[in-house]
Amino acid sequence: MTVTERGFTDSAHQLSGTVLLTNPNTFRALTVSVQDLTDINGLECRIEGAQKVLIPASGTARVPYRCTGAPAAGADAKHLIRVTGTGIDPIDHGTAVKYRTSEVDRKVTVSDDRYRFDPAWRITWSAAGTEHRREYSIPVSTAAGSCQVFSNTASLGSKGPASTASFGICAPRGAGGGAQGFFDRLSTTGAGGWGFMIGTGALLAAVGAFLVLRARRRPRA
Repeated sequence: MTVTERGFTDSAHQLSGTVLLTNPNTFRALTVSVQDLTDINGLECRIEGAQKVLIPASGTARVPYRCTGAPAAGADAKHLIRVTGTGIDPIDHGTAVKYRTSEVDRKVTVSDDRYRFDPAWRITWSAAGTEHRREYSIPVSTAAGSCQVFSNTASLGSKGPASTASFGICAPRGAGGGAQGFFDRLSTTGAGGWGFMIGTGALLAAVGAFLVLRARRRPRA
């Protein structure tokens, strides 16, 4: 089996938080409107819940917000809001946000539905194009004088990519029931670029390793 490391992709961008509104008046409550004015290329932000917010006298109110989209990687910016209401001047406020990434799937476990690796075959991503190889045998058998098609699937992790190869063997007549045959043909399925190698008495399935870095953005005060 050959596992080839590929590049990474920034995905699952997140920017969310809570706006804390404080009413310093001791004699009356305030009803205000909250707008999200954040302008980050590739990101759309909105206030969650009611945009009309009641702030009790000498009290506070919390307003959640959430942004979705795919901003430029590594772009630090500001989350901007505007608060307006009857009898108060508009208030604009900005909070700096830092772009941070969290790595996922940097370490993966390789599995084969017809073979158990002992110890488990674990790979840590290092650089695109790096190959990791294992050679092992998968015994298959069929009745004498008959042909049979088998499939073999290799995968990365429980939710990672998988690739399947199908192959046929034919046992010569007179070989006896259950005799191991010879490889007749090999066909493959799966994503382009995933190769398969075959050796005497063994199917060596090759899969491409996909590693994804998920970037999450969180506001910082």
